[in-house]
Amino acid sequence: MVSPRRPRERELRYHLAAAADLQRLNSDDTRLALRARALIGLVKDGEVVGQPLALLPSYGDLSDCRKIYFGVDANAPTHRIVYREFPDGSVQVVEVVAVEARDEGYVYLLAASRLNVLPAETRAKLNRVHQAVVQRRGARPTERRGR
Repeated sequence: MVSPRRPRERELRYHLAAAADLQRLNSDDTRLALRARALIGLVKDGEVVGQPLALLPSYGDLSDCRKIYFGVDANAPTHRIVYREFPDGSVQVVEVVAVEARDEGYVYLLAASRLNVLPAETRAKLNRVHQAVVQRRGARPTERRGR
């Protein structure tokens, strides 16, 4: 008699900066943060699988990562979750690498930088886009949105 194969246990981990992404997202718009956390939970449980990424010339090799689109309006997803899965002993690890806006590929730039695969010639773009994002966030009212 063959016993059914037991599914591998899955463990959720966050890249340190990805945890900060979620905290900042919560400050920007609690609805986005709640949506992101719900999707991450579904990924951890194996109920949702993101689309595979690839070797992207301007971002680097993110072929071990997947992406999930999300936003508060289902018709216009404004953000992405980038994560990767890998075995760690008997556990399958789901590591969230970046949770950020999709504008100008910011989430992919961050993920590639955090995984140390960002091409040197793209660093200037990451810095430029990052500064623009910081300025946009600084221009917003301090009151939390999404209440």
